[in-house]
Amino acid sequence: MTLPNLLTEWAWLLIDSFARAGIRDVITSPGGRSTPFVYAAVRHQQLRVHDVIDERNAAFFALGQARVTGRPSLLICTSGSAGAHYFPAIVEAGASFTPLVVLTADRPHELLECAAPQTVDQKKFFGSHVRRFFDLGTPDATPPALRALRRVAAQAVFIARSPTPGAVHINAPARKPLEPCESLAATDTGAVNLREVVRQIASMPLVRAVAPRVRVDSAALERLASACSRFQRGLIVCGPLAPTLPVGAIYSAIKRRAAASEFPVLAETTSQLRLRADGGIPQACPAFDAVLRSETFVGQHKPEFILQIGVPTSSAWDDYLQRYPACERYVLTEHGWNDPQSTATAMLFGSIADAVSELAVYVEEKHQNPRAQSSTWLGDFSRADALTWETVHRELEGELISEGLAVRTVVEHVPGGSILVVGNSLVVRQVDTYARAGRVDVSVVSQRGANGIDGLLSGAAGAAHSSALPATILMGDVSLLHDLTGLQLAARLTTPLVVVVINNDGGRIFEQLPLAECGEVDAATLAHWTTPHGLSFEHAARLFGVGYHRVASRTELAHALRLAHDGDGCSVIEIKVPAHGAVEENRRIWGAVEAALASEVWRSA
Repeated sequence: MTLPNLLTEWAWLLIDSFARAGIRDVITSPGGRSTPFVYAAVRHQQLRVHDVIDERNAAFFALGQARVTGRPSLLICTSGSAGAHYFPAIVEAGASFTPLVVLTADRPHELLECAAPQTVDQKKFFGSHVRRFFDLGTPDATPPALRALRRVAAQAVFIARSPTPGAVHINAPARKPLEPCESLAATDTGAVNLREVVRQIASMPLVRAVAPRVRVDSAALERLASACSRFQRGLIVCGPLAPTLPVGAIYSAIKRRAAASEFPVLAETTSQLRLRADGGIPQACPAFDAVLRSETFVGQHKPEFILQIGVPTSSAWDDYLQRYPACERYVLTEHGWNDPQSTATAMLFGSIADAVSELAVYVEEKHQNPRAQSSTWLGDFSRADALTWETVHRELEGELISEGLAVRTVVEHVPGGSILVVGNSLVVRQVDTYARAGRVDVSVVSQRGANGIDGLLSGAAGAAHSSALPATILMGDVSLLHDLTGLQLAARLTTPLVVVVINNDGGRIFEQLPLAECGEVDAATLAHWTTPHGLSFEHAARLFGVGYHRVASRTELAHALRLAHDGDGCSVIEIKVPAHGAVEENRRIWGAVEAALASEVWRSA
């Protein structure tokens, strides 16, 4: 007879408690010290276990899952440097308020500080980037310790989700034997009774942790509504929002709120408010990034009032705020102090959907703006938006692919009801510049917490897996090189995941930064930032067994996208574009937009 091993039973109780607390996905990476926890997860009927070789891939895969489910996944790794590979994703989880639970197996205390292999100090490994740290200590068979173990699991899952979502780290020292084998003498009555005690404690109901509902103070909202009524030159701007938010409610409320005051709505693609089946908000100005690059337009359109939701990516928007710092600006936020300019009038914390809906009622019923109907402010933004898109459309005519044409074509072909994952660096900015509001409902996933390029493909694979929806990721070549082994995760999918990589041979966003215009920095020096590599991704796709298409024209890209979306599993579409094409195209189009806007007479100037 095999007798229960204390570590085995301890690990089983912990993993079972995670499952009862709401964990459904467990991502493991190979290692010895984590054996009891992985063994317990594999045998648990309520859990799906995903094996990922590289811990960095594993962590971003878990983040992708959480972005579309709102539920933390559980990461399990062995001791030593393994957990350090979680660090980038933990930083992103904290910055983007994405729930995550991390379990690092550890060596027992007697192996610390004595040159034992694969042993490092793992206590508070991730510093202030996690919401909470728990050290379990070595297993203890007493009922109070077993009950406390369950409580810690419930606490970890709850804290990862509320009140401020992010990562929670649990460190679990494990002393050999690690395997589920006999460890106590057959005559030891404690061994005979241990499993019975553990199962009895596990059968008890796990504490339910109920998160508070945080609402913006009604008096503060009424003051905000009153402020809205005082101004004619107002704006509503929406930066990145998570797809797990009640986007439909936010969208409807913003439409009502905008209509009540006739304020233009400046919504980025990552706000979830642009790619809509009904064509978007009638008062929207999706071309605002290009519009606000016009010195003519900006100089004649000083805002009086701004309602901000999220933190916009647009550098032109940031410049606009820096130019008019005295403008009254109210920031609605669920988490985080979203004011990098340090010029906000007020920060209103709570449910965005509830706040905007309540605000719309206040404006409609109590604080109608008597000047709104005669305002030319909205008309100016609408005209500027139309002129900008006319210019972009004219400049992108033709078949030969460019970065702008590639981005626009990809967004136009994203299927309704699917996921669009937007990469960082240059791509997220190109999407807003070249992709107009869509005609299908699409959930947009972005990594705009720490804004890093690491783990983008692994995150897309996690999002596609947990949602079971078709997905498209639009990313740059450096981002794909940084997460190349994410193709191994993507290759496991059965639903379509279309990886569109714009290959401009390096990090070309640096050609659009002041560094490139510095007279002392020549092309050879700038290459230390742009990092040209001269690589193609065909052999990488074949290595991981995924489909591959290379395209050079609009027609070829559209055809490849249709094939990829109609197929199963992952496929890579590589678009080779000129190395310096982005900076040249952007400057040309921004110049053309400036000329078009400068030729207008603006009524609200």
